[in-house]
Amino acid sequence: MKNKTKPTHAITESNYAGKIKHYPPANKEWSGSIYAYNNNNTKLSPYSDKLVSKLVRGYFNSYSRVLEGNIIKKRSRRYRLIRARLSANRILVSRAEVKHTNDKALITVYIYNNDYRYYKNKLDNIVLYNNNNIFKSIKQAELKLKPKLQYNRSNLYSLLYNKTFAVGGKSLESRFNMYEKKYIRDFFHKFLRKEIVSIYYKQLIRFNKLKFEKQYVSSLSDEIRKIYNKNVEFNFVNLRYLYLNSSVFSSALVIKIRNRRNKLLTALQNSLQMFDLPDINRQAVYNQIYNKNTVIQNLDLKSARTSLYNELTKVIGSMRNKSVSGVRIEIAGRLTKRNTAARAISKLRYKGNIKDMDSSNKGLSTVMMRGNVKSNLQYTKLKSKWRIGSFGLKGWVSSS
Repeated sequence: MKNKTKPTHAITESNYAGKIKHYPPANKEWSGSIYAYNNNNTKLSPYSDKLVSKLVRGYFNSYSRVLEGNIIKKRSRRYRLIRARLSANRILVSRAEVKHTNDKALITVYIYNNDYRYYKNKLDNIVLYNNNNIFKSIKQAELKLKPKLQYNRSNLYSLLYNKTFAVGGKSLESRFNMYEKKYIRDFFHKFLRKEIVSIYYKQLIRFNKLKFEKQYVSSLSDEIRKIYNKNVEFNFVNLRYLYLNSSVFSSALVIKIRNRRNKLLTALQNSLQMFDLPDINRQAVYNQIYNKNTVIQNLDLKSARTSLYNELTKVIGSMRNKSVSGVRIEIAGRLTKRNTAARAISKLRYKGNIKDMDSSNKGLSTVMMRGNVKSNLQYTKLKSKWRIGSFGLKGWVSSS
């Protein structure tokens, strides 16, 4: 009898599977990674992570009544709170990603500091004097101010002479002095208004930076330490663009929609206009599928000729999800401007695509997260309410 052996397939380029699969970390998939010998210790971990996210968001939403209260004058405290909640000029915070060890919890938070950008832009638009020009301008202002005070003193003397004896109040000299002080203060306040406003913006920027210093973050760490019963370490990641994180992008859009001054479709369209579609070399994708030639996508080809670029590609080539390839937004609920609970409406807007480049275009096998979630997607689901009802928002950010 002939020996029956199983057929063996030679490993050739024709049946080459492709790149190694990319497995994202656990805290990217579940927003937290924890291991315990007793399963009962992990039952409250989702609630703890949600509570920590609220504490972090509340810490960065705190504001100074002395400084920021001067922006909206002659308004009640309740109106100032409502105005602050509807303003997108704040520190936008993502959902906290927690990685647990035996004695420490590492909390990663993605931040888009729109508050700093707003006041920094205001400060840069103010044209200030140099130190030498300030002293020269003040001396020139004093020369202009003296004849005006003498003219006003002669006019006030005739107006206040009869009233002084009729009322029996202060003397004319004291009245003149009070008027001169007020006139001088108002004059220099208008003259040095730009200097005063610039100092005010510098104070607001300094207050924004203090929130990230260790001595102030330690108070937040003490509160979170009581929840996890272990030491806490923060990792703040400052985002350059708003759409780089799905949670930050969706929360900013919810704030804009809650403001009744903004139109729904305009807010959705403007949120997508800030995102630029990356350029894809289709010939390189074709070569990856059929010829197995790997070329790095979404990078400037002009700089590829330099030696520095060649060195960087050896690191960047192994990285995944380097650039954003698509954004998708779904929103539904009570979204009409009228103060009536009208029928719920739903809107859908997207730009680019949320497909996985490896599985959809290159024909490579990829990893699925939690059974049906793609590894290249960031998915966020938020809910909010306003006067006429509630609404929900879903946001996807795809990367390649």
